Amino acid sequence: MSRLSNACAAVTAGIEDFKFQDSMAAAYDFAWNEFCDWYLEAVKERLRAGDAAAQDVAYFCLDNVFRLLHPFMPFVTEELWSRTPGHHEFVMRSSWPAFQFVDTQAEAAFGHVMRIVEEIRGHRQAAGAPPPGGKLALDASTDRTVAALSARLALVELVDDLTEGTPLGAAPGRVSFPQGAGDTKRQAELRRLTSDLEKTDAKLANPDFRTKAPFDIVRKLEERAAELRAAIDRLSS
Repeated sequence: MSRLSNACAAVTAGIEDFKFQDSMAAAYDFAWNEFCDWYLEAVKERLRAGDAAAQDVAYFCLDNVFRLLHPFMPFVTEELWSRTPGHHEFVMRSSWPAFQFVDTQAEAAFGHVMRIVEEIRGHRQAAGAPPPGGKLALDASTDRTVAALSARLALVELVDDLTEGTPLGAAPGRVSFPQGAGDTKRQAELRRLTSDLEKTDAKLANPDFRTKAPFDIVRKLEERAAELRAAIDRLSS
C-alpha cells in the first residue's frame, strides 16, 4: 500500500509536468517489479489460504494499477478491468487514484527482505546450485518475519545455526547449498570464464593493441578481466 501510494504520486506528477516517460516508468516499475514480481510472490500462500486481508490489499492494488496504466494502455486495461469483480463501468470513467498511505517501517523491512533474497540468489547462481534447496541462518538481530519470508522467497530452509557456508552482506548470517549440487554446471561455467579470461588477458598483453586501441576500449577490457577474475574466485571458493 505504501509503495502504491508512492507510485500514484510519481505517475500523477509526471502527467501534470508533461513528463510522460517518467509516469510510464513509475507505473511500469510498480506494476511489474514491485506488485507482480515481489508482492504477489510474497503473499501467494496467504491468497491461496483465503486470507481476507491479503485478498483485499491485492485487489485494491490491482484496481489502482489498472487506473494508473490506463492513460498508456487504454485497450488492455479496459479489457482486464471488465474481467475483475465489481467493475460495471469503464475504467476511463473511474476516479484517478489519489490517496496517501505511508509506512516507512514496512518499506524498510521488505527492502531488507529483497536485499537478502537477491544476495542468496546471487550465491546460488555462483555455486551453480539449482533451486530449491539450501539452508539459511540469520543472526537474532534480523526480524524473524523478515528472516522467514526471505527464506521462503529464496527457496531455502531457515535454520537456527550454520557453521559452514557463505557469509551474507545484506544481514548477519550464512547460506549454504547441498554439496555437489550443480558441480557439473559449475565446472562448465569455470571453463567458460577461464577461457574468456585467457583471451581477454592475451589481448591486453599485446603492446600493439594497447597502443592502437582507444582508451575506453582498453579500460572496458580491463574491467571485464577484473569481473571475470572475481567470478572465477567465487566459483572456485
